[in-house]
Amino acid sequence: MDDIDKQLLRELGPWLVTNVNIESIMVDIKASNIFSDFDNQSIEEEDTQQGKMRQILYYLPFRGPNAFKTFLGVLRKNLPWAADKIETKKRSILHTGNSSGKNERMIHVQ
Repeated sequence: MDDIDKQLLRELGPWLVTNVNIESIMVDIKASNIFSDFDNQSIEEEDTQQGKMRQILYYLPFRGPNAFKTFLGVLRKNLPWAADKIETKKRSILHTGNSSGKNERMIHVQ
């Protein structure tokens, strides 16, 4: 997973925890094989929707270079509005030209 994808998870994680109904994506999350059986069990053992999403967001950065793209695909299939929000934020970060999301001025020394 690249730095921008990790930044997206950090910045939009609280929003995802609050707004995404995890049950609407769990079947496809499991079918996508993003997570190990142990990870899936840990996710399922959480008592709340928010807890399950927190577990997904915790494990995702450790699941390889395609994990974020696969997760985004699951969201796109089941909750396109959530995928749209992430993709809009990513375009915003890429447009600013830095991964911190802050507008920094470039100074050229000659």
